[in-house]
Formats: sequence, structure tokens, C-alpha cells
Amino acid sequence: MGLTFNIEPLVGAIPLRFNSSRLEVHQLLGPPRKSSPWGRGGAIEYWRIPHMNVAYNSDEIVQHVCFSPGDSELSVCGIQIWTLDDQPDPNPQLLLHDPSPVDVVGFLIFPRLGISTGGYHDGDDAQRGLIAFPAGAWDEVLKDAKPANLARYR
Repeated sequence: MGLTFNIEPLVGAIPLRFNSSRLEVHQLLGPPRKSSPWGRGGAIEYWRIPHMNVAYNSDEIVQHVCFSPGDSELSVCGIQIWTLDDQPDPNPQLLLHDPSPVDVVGFLIFPRLGISTGGYHDGDDAQRGLIAFPAGAWDEVLKDAKPANLARYR
């Protein structure tokens, strides 16, 4: 069962939008495999297929959507970056849209896109993934950001 998502910067991983309720997410994706507490009174839910999780705030509104390489097709701004058969490093494509990401505790953060990636730029295969987030979600963390080491992509 592969699903298709298109990340619209700071809007959502369409068809999921950051202003969606937990109930709306369940209507789109079905019941999660697992649900756990997250953040300040929120929750995080996991779906096995596609390999993803959705985090909610205390009002049960979507705060981020995280994808691991697996059973979904993923586009950013309408340009496909992952297919069901191939999930390459998304950073070269993301750098075309936001050439100045920053590094926060090992994640590349693309503030213009509302996307963070992990595991690709530093070769940590176990951490490979992509997170889409709304405006303001990383503002506090970005205060400690460092310039990203992009030598791998030059």
C-alpha cells in the first residue's frame, strides 16, 4: 500500500495539512499502529505503511509529519524525490529550493521549506528521514543552529 504525499512548504504533506485534526488524519490514513505522548501534552502516532509518524500538539492539531524511506512516494513543491522503489538522498533537491540550510544537533534544517532531514549528510543510515513542519515550529531550536557542512553536496 503506497501513498503519495506532496510537501508544500510550511503548509503540510498534502493531503495532510498542518492545521488538520487528529480525526482528519485518521480518516485519511486509517488507525495508527502506535500512539504515544509527545511534546507538551501532545501525541505522536506511527503508521508502518507508509513508514511515517504524525505529531500533534495538545489541541490534537498536526505539528509535523515524518517520513522514513519506505512505502510512500514523496514530492516537494511538486517535484518527486522518492518513489516506491527508490528513496535517494533528498538534500540535493532540497538545496535547489533552499541553498542555506543550517545544522541543529545533526539535522539539516531548511527553514524556507519547513523541512528537516537526518542521516543523509552525515552518513548515519539508521537516522535517514525527512520531517515536514509548519512555520515557527523550529524557531526556538534554530537559535542554536550552526552553518551546515555541505561539502558532500558541492
